[in-house]
Amino acid sequence: MAREAKKDPNELTVEQKLKTLFQLQTMLSKIDEIKTLRGELPLEVQDLEDEIAGLSTRIDKIKAEVEELRVAIAGKKVEIETAKSSVEKYKSQQDNVRNNREYDFLTKEIEFQTLEIELCEKRIKEYSADKEEKEAEVAKNELVLDERQKDLEQKKGELDEIISETKQEEEKLRDKAWVEANGHTPSIMDYARFNYIAQPEDSISRAGIFPRIGIYDDWSIEWGYRWMPEFKTAEDEIPHMNKWIISKLKEDKRYTFGTESDRDDPRNQNEDLGDDAMLAGTYGIKNLKRIMPEIIKWTYEPNEGYEKARTLYSNVAGQFSLYMGHVATNVAGIYSTPISVEQTDVKAVEFVPKEIQKKAMAFLNKELFTMPTWLMDSQLLEKAQVNTSSFIFSVQSGILKGLLSSRTLDKMTTNELMNGTKAYTSAEMFQDLRKSIWNDLRGGKRPDLNQRALQKVYVNSLTAMLEKPKTNANQYMPDSLSEASAIARGQLTDLRRDLANAASASGGIYRSHYLNLKALIDTAFETK
Repeated sequence: MAREAKKDPNELTVEQKLKTLFQLQTMLSKIDEIKTLRGELPLEVQDLEDEIAGLSTRIDKIKAEVEELRVAIAGKKVEIETAKSSVEKYKSQQDNVRNNREYDFLTKEIEFQTLEIELCEKRIKEYSADKEEKEAEVAKNELVLDERQKDLEQKKGELDEIISETKQEEEKLRDKAWVEANGHTPSIMDYARFNYIAQPEDSISRAGIFPRIGIYDDWSIEWGYRWMPEFKTAEDEIPHMNKWIISKLKEDKRYTFGTESDRDDPRNQNEDLGDDAMLAGTYGIKNLKRIMPEIIKWTYEPNEGYEKARTLYSNVAGQFSLYMGHVATNVAGIYSTPISVEQTDVKAVEFVPKEIQKKAMAFLNKELFTMPTWLMDSQLLEKAQVNTSSFIFSVQSGILKGLLSSRTLDKMTTNELMNGTKAYTSAEMFQDLRKSIWNDLRGGKRPDLNQRALQKVYVNSLTAMLEKPKTNANQYMPDSLSEASAIARGQLTDLRRDLANAASASGGIYRSHYLNLKALIDTAFETK
């Protein structure tokens, strides 16, 4: 007779397991709701800011109209008093007339002034009613404005919390205990050679600096090799595997698979760390700034030349270029997430939020398009024959050409078409670029050699996008939805005017530079 298997006293009953599962599902659902809500917060903040700006403009406009009505009412009251004085004067003059003709003339004047008084009183009533209506509208709008400002403060507080949480991803890579326990990347297959976010004062050991087996590697091995005897065929496993993947993705975003071959998604980039490329790049640059002054000293070898110094500088400049590329991908970036039909709460395609794109542009203006002089070293030029200015310009021009391309402008046009005012538009990007590339046209200092070269890259990039006219009637020109050429032409038209003004107000090389750029635009605009 077979013996009955002994029950483990610690094993949960079926009822307890079901209750635990229900509690877990409830908790996960709440987490999903919170994530979904937070995901819309940046857009809600933008909407509220736009609405507040609109309300403020409307209130100011109505107040101005109220003031005009008040002045008009006061003016009509003055006219009434003037007319009354005239009536009294004409009545007194009637007592001293010498003939009927004079009397009739004064009578008509009295009638006219009386009508003027009645008309003014009518206008005062109309203006007063209109003024009261507008004052009520102002009061109503001010109440709404007050409510929206309170809503904005609340939403901004929530958004600041999210930004803080995002920042925590980068700060984790500076947390000695966390990064040494978890590693600086989820997978050893992720090509991230070292933790460039970590700072010397963090005292992080090799375990938190270099790649190793991570959470994603363990998961991929389990997914690929776990034995599932309950399924007879590979096809039978598919529903279970799909649910498993969805569950893992909800559990931790580090289980996400991405590929750096997607040029548009800033989340999947070669060697990038954390969730905020701008903050990560800031930390990375701080470390590069520590290396630059020591290159000659650290690469010194008796009886050797400066080849190692040249190599080390090339690596520093290359790392800097990497950070700039990570940031630039956020501009006109698109999040692409492979999903199954069961993932109803996830979008396959989303544009990078407007505030992140603006933050990326601000970073590029500060760290790249404003000359990074810390990457320049006279000793490297004099001893190692390293042309540091050339290295820097290569990075600057490469990023600028990427921003000023049909591909970037087309993505921005699509974003604006889909998301309206919530999108970061090409017009906003050009406006932001002018803060650095063209700050000399905005009252800034004269452009140096580097800035003049960047301005030429800017003009050439835009002229390259212009549509060329047909050279003959039979020439085939394919139709296109792209508006890049129109956008470029509009920007060049405005720039040509500014360059002409700048040239007339300048002398020497600066005048020649502005005239040359204007000539490049003129040539591009010529039709043959």
